[in-house]
Amino acid sequence: MNKPKQLAAILMTALLAASLAACSGGGNNANNQPDSGNAANNEGTAPGNASGVTDPAPADNPVMQGTGTYNGAADSHTVEIETPDGPTAFQLGESIDPAVLEQLQEKDPVTFEYQEIAIEGDATTKQRVLTKIEKAETSQGGGAEEGAERAETTELSLEIEGNPEKKTAKLAHGEGYSLYVFDELFDFDAKTATLSMKHFPDYKVEIVQFPVDYNLDMLREEAEAALSKTGEVRELKGDEINSTMRDADLFLLASSDKETKEVIVKDIDGIGYQFNVTMPVGEASDGFGPHAFASLNTIATE
Repeated sequence: MNKPKQLAAILMTALLAASLAACSGGGNNANNQPDSGNAANNEGTAPGNASGVTDPAPADNPVMQGTGTYNGAADSHTVEIETPDGPTAFQLGESIDPAVLEQLQEKDPVTFEYQEIAIEGDATTKQRVLTKIEKAETSQGGGAEEGAERAETTELSLEIEGNPEKKTAKLAHGEGYSLYVFDELFDFDAKTATLSMKHFPDYKVEIVQFPVDYNLDMLREEAEAALSKTGEVRELKGDEINSTMRDADLFLLASSDKETKEVIVKDIDGIGYQFNVTMPVGEASDGFGPHAFASLNTIATE
């Protein structure tokens, strides 16, 4: 081979090698590109926020207030509080002082503040994040501290035909206790201790108080005897019970083709309460139960 041809072959070989090197380097850069993107994305995520919860923005996530009963810590970053909606899980926000949590005991009454934060990628699901929690001040008798007053109105959460709603309720007083009532729909007669619907008064709940040392077995026997006149008596448990009443000590039910009757026994602030519920068969039944139970769950001994 003469020198011109040799030189041309050498040049072609060099160009081919350079081309292959460039392709190889481009492939490596392409493979590394997602890592770079992930790093950038990780920088935009709050530390410890692996669940995908977005950071709260004051304009979009107003601080809400609530009261309930502290049920304890589910894990290192979650606590459960018994609210009018039933047992509710709350994530601990960065502002929560661990020392405050250490002082809380199960069944302590608490007041708290929280925000509802949308889960990234699921606009319908929101996570409740605690921003403040403290033990509610009570007297040794379990009622409200002397001089303390409940707000005249409050907003209660309830679920009607599967749809969550929030409605304003007004404070009402009975003999030794108070509760919030949806006064547009219900009346509360303090003399007879009866909560009833304004336009359907046969839908009602009679409230009975017992001393601290009440006998649950005796109450069960009496309730079963009374309910048996309506129909077969069943005891409801767990998910069969409305979420606001799942902490009841007793929940009995009997039904006929005319009405449903329930007897519910619940300990509130160390005092026993029995709720005798009457629900005639009719359209009003769908709205009566959720409203009545939401009100009963706000009872506080005074």
